[in-house]
Amino acid sequence: MDQIMMKKLNKQALWFVVIHTVFIFNLVFDVIEFL
Repeated sequence: MDQIMMKKLNKQALWFVVIHTVFIFNLVFDVIEFL
């Protein structure tokens, strides 16, 4: 039970990191284009 919960949390954390990384890259790219 605990291992399943850990796997779910890891999956959510991974998605969280991926989405934020993409968001930050888009933000940086917009700033570079603006300059």
